[in-house]
Amino acid sequence: MTHDTVSLLITNHFILFPNLCKIQVYLGLDYFFSLSLTAQSNPNWKYWVTEKVEVKRSASVEFEKTAALKTKKYNNTLETAITTYKVMDCPDQGKYERIQGYKDINWFNSNMSSSAGTKFWMKNVSKFVENYKGRKVWWRIKNLCHN
Repeated sequence: MTHDTVSLLITNHFILFPNLCKIQVYLGLDYFFSLSLTAQSNPNWKYWVTEKVEVKRSASVEFEKTAALKTKKYNNTLETAITTYKVMDCPDQGKYERIQGYKDINWFNSNMSSSAGTKFWMKNVSKFVENYKGRKVWWRIKNLCHN
């Protein structure tokens, strides 16, 4: 069967059975989203959260100073640790990458916005932030990791 014959068969299928094709597409999308929603969490997984922070022009020193104070005060244990890196190259040069590691699903279910560290960040550090972007939640695959 040639490429043209396959294209013609597919086209005819859509012309002869347009409602059937729509139903197939909707069922396929429904299955995909249902599967992806149920596959989003596992109580045994360890999660990492990363986010890019763009600081206001000429506010890097103040941002670093107040973010360091927040980290020293509220993120000084293994359970609360946050690491901040400054991006040195690529299109995100000058932005900061914040990383929170080893969180379990219960951490996400708790009310994160009410913590003292979050309140400190919003009151003291966020005034130096121009934009938050690129927040991602990562699942660490233990048997594919070095440590």
